[in-house]
Amino acid sequence: MDTSQDPGAVSALLTGKAPVQVWPPASLTPTSCLTATAAARPYPANTRIHPSRLRSSLWCLLTVTDCGEQVPVSAMSGEIKREARHPSPASMSGKDVRAEARNFSASLTNVFLMKQRRDPQTKHLLEKAQSLIDALLAESPRPPSATPSPRHQQKGGAGGMGQLWVKLDELKRENDDLKRQRARTAEEHAGSPKSPKSHTQPGQIEPVSQDVQKIKTENDLLKAQVDKLQNTIKEHQKINLSLQDEAKRSKVALEAAQKLAKKSREDCKRLEAALTTAKTGKEPVKQKPFKPSTPSSTAPPTPSQPASSSSNGPPIPTKPPSSNGPPTPSKPASSAHSAPPTPPKPSALTGSSKPSPRPRTDNRHTENIGEKCRPSNIAVAFTTLESQEWMDAKESLEDEEEEEDVLKFLCGILMSSYTVSNVILKSVENVISHVITNPTAAVNMISDEEAGQLPPLTAELSDIIGQKLRANYDKINTKDIVDLAQKNSGSACAANPHWSHPTVRKYALECSAVTWQMAIQKPPMRMSTVDSSFNSERHRLWWSCNHLNAKGIDFFIWPCLFDYEGGNLLMKGCVHAS
Repeated sequence: MDTSQDPGAVSALLTGKAPVQVWPPASLTPTSCLTATAAARPYPANTRIHPSRLRSSLWCLLTVTDCGEQVPVSAMSGEIKREARHPSPASMSGKDVRAEARNFSASLTNVFLMKQRRDPQTKHLLEKAQSLIDALLAESPRPPSATPSPRHQQKGGAGGMGQLWVKLDELKRENDDLKRQRARTAEEHAGSPKSPKSHTQPGQIEPVSQDVQKIKTENDLLKAQVDKLQNTIKEHQKINLSLQDEAKRSKVALEAAQKLAKKSREDCKRLEAALTTAKTGKEPVKQKPFKPSTPSSTAPPTPSQPASSSSNGPPIPTKPPSSNGPPTPSKPASSAHSAPPTPPKPSALTGSSKPSPRPRTDNRHTENIGEKCRPSNIAVAFTTLESQEWMDAKESLEDEEEEEDVLKFLCGILMSSYTVSNVILKSVENVISHVITNPTAAVNMISDEEAGQLPPLTAELSDIIGQKLRANYDKINTKDIVDLAQKNSGSACAANPHWSHPTVRKYALECSAVTWQMAIQKPPMRMSTVDSSFNSERHRLWWSCNHLNAKGIDFFIWPCLFDYEGGNLLMKGCVHAS
């Protein structure tokens, strides 16, 4: 029976007696046979048993048969005890050495069975030691059975076993070195220091817990990265919103700059044409001197009264004064701060001299670049007002009010400031006119009812007043204009609590400064919000409106700006149209 395929044969041998031959016999010498004897023999004789099925815990009685002599040997837990039955005195020592070698080989097999699942290197070393012992047993000459073993053969046998033990020690040291090297490699691979004693064997829970801990650590790191990326996304969204707002402002400023550039090119062309005309002598460059009227009880002539209306006939052209008389200065028409020219002496032919009409010093065809307060600079300030202060005030009120209400409120502030600025200028002219005609009235200022009955100022005096006001345009008290604008804006707008908001207050002050500069121009600049139908040449649509179906204007967001009443359009108005 082959017990290598039937594990029950080993346990069956414990209950019966039968001489069982151990398989495979390659570990035995050609002249030896290893058999096992039990108390009973329920199985056939010569049953083959594989050595791997035997354990050191079995208590077996082994009989070594060698040349007709039987030697009983008991083995337990890898320790071999030899008991000779009917020993031959002549061959005792040689047989003892061979029996010890065979028993040692069998004990190596038992050790291999215990170690093979734990360490493949130990398996290799044990197999190598067993093969060496078997080879030495095969090469060792068997002594004759009738004569005792020679002394030199006994010494040789003992020396061979000594070499085997030395070889076994070397193999053990190699095994230990390989174990240490393997443990060191595992530590380097794992990245954490471990000693060979604390090295985790396969099948234990420690590697699994370490992997779980490592995965948790990686998971925490990934969560931190995700949170960081989410915060970065939020920051990018905020930056994107701010960039969009800045892009809107830049777009508005670009449109205004393009319009201003276009207007500047047109003005430049007109100036070049005027210069060419002046060079050819078709248009006089210098203004004619005039004699201002002296105060008298009679009314002064109106500016529209021509000089040729004199009853004495057509006037004689004014000649330059002689060297004996005082020089008469002649200033260009564009001079902003020049004093009135010295009037010429009365001619003997005419008998008297009447004032000739004086052209306006701030004609729209030629701007006085010496003045800071001129229409082109005001247009730039008007554009900046929309792109900066108006945008800031709108953004500060968007969270508290509806968009339409905010837009109407801010536009109302601008138009109210413009109205108040014109009222202030008219009041100044009325006061000056009243003081000139009635100097004693300067002590007690006139009322509004009296102002409507006063005669208007002459064009010359109005031009002089305008020059002085433009020279001191930045000294106006804008806070008073804002207060008057709030009172004049209507009951609903005046009661709005947002007038005191910091950004709205700043916007209102800037509106007052810009509209005052518009009002003191001669003629005054004009803002308009009276159109009812959409016109692409004069209006631009709010971004939320439908550009294809825009017809009627719902309300103005930003007024139209003209050079003067009925003059050129400087900047389109922004409207909400449906």
